[in-house]
Amino acid sequence: MLMGMGQPEYCDYGIKLEWSADGEIGIISTEGDMSREAVDTWADLTIRTITQFPTGKTGYLVLNMTGPKQGYTPYAARRTVDVYRAVPAHTRGYAAIVMRDSLLIRMMRALIRKEMHLMRGGVTQRFFTSLDEAMQWIQQCQSAQQHPAASRFKGL
Repeated sequence: MLMGMGQPEYCDYGIKLEWSADGEIGIISTEGDMSREAVDTWADLTIRTITQFPTGKTGYLVLNMTGPKQGYTPYAARRTVDVYRAVPAHTRGYAAIVMRDSLLIRMMRALIRKEMHLMRGGVTQRFFTSLDEAMQWIQQCQSAQQHPAASRFKGL
């Protein structure tokens, strides 16, 4: 069962959900509007996307947060924690988080280290500064799940 096929879903504040060609990798992009309303829209869309992954199926998500206005606020940090808390216990998957600014990445890593215990389920996440690298990693993870014997030789 493919998660998302068809047209991208456009939300307010420059936030978009689209799916890879095979319909299994969700890609949420934002222009980086840091208003509370925009952060709420992003968090709600991310939670909805995560909670819709079927039980027993590995989920793949790319959070493209390279928008020109992307920043970090205490409110955004709180809503990120809400996203972690919303991950269902049955969820298994991979999340690639893409941010241009290395300071933002360091801040997010610190938040995640502190709040990782809130995330239920088995989700592996990794930070990137390039969308291409993030997509390559998530596709490698997807391939490793689909062909586990071959992936042992690649170190995945």
